[in-house]
Amino acid sequence: MERSIIGYAQDEERHWVALLACGHRQHVRHDPPWQVRPWVITPEGRTAHLGTTLSCRRCDELTTPMPNSHITVTRELPFPPARVHGVIADYHRHHPAILPSRFFTGLEVLAGGRGEGTRFRLTTTLGGRRQQGEFSVTEPRPGEVLVESASDGSVVTVFTMAAAESPGHTLLTFATDYTLPGGVVRPLLEWITNRVLRKVYVEEMENLRDYLAAGRDR
Repeated sequence: MERSIIGYAQDEERHWVALLACGHRQHVRHDPPWQVRPWVITPEGRTAHLGTTLSCRRCDELTTPMPNSHITVTRELPFPPARVHGVIADYHRHHPAILPSRFFTGLEVLAGGRGEGTRFRLTTTLGGRRQQGEFSVTEPRPGEVLVESASDGSVVTVFTMAAAESPGHTLLTFATDYTLPGGVVRPLLEWITNRVLRKVYVEEMENLRDYLAAGRDR
């Protein structure tokens, strides 16, 4: 199953290991000609691949239902990563303010409220269907990568805030792994769901841009 990369670590032999959104780890060696991953050698290459997916062999072995669908949306914002992160990581004030109101009708902080350790309850309305779920927040790379995970493991969203080539700009990525029913209808359900989620994420990113432009994060 495809899983988003949310961070990296090194093993005892100094080989790079990708930290996946599902909680599993997977080696990403550059060992040509057998394994060709030149991007893993440099910090810039590793950062650029945050939010991309790998096929998680461990998830394939598990019988417990896990996220089986994926969407990624990336936009460049004319603001530095620190300000972008400051809004996304603040679940008391800033983050609720940028959520598209036609899709999100409530965010209640249950614990924490800023970045790592936060737990919250989110109410959504997608496709006319109202749902409520609880999420926990981790920051495998504080200030750069923030992860929201549903308590039942059905949805994991990775927010990556990388410095763009333009000075003072942020390359912002939302990458979500989510669960859909199996069977022959899954590709159609995934297509429909991704169309909706893309609209949600683009609107949220536009809200974030306007929020920062107005200086409301100050």
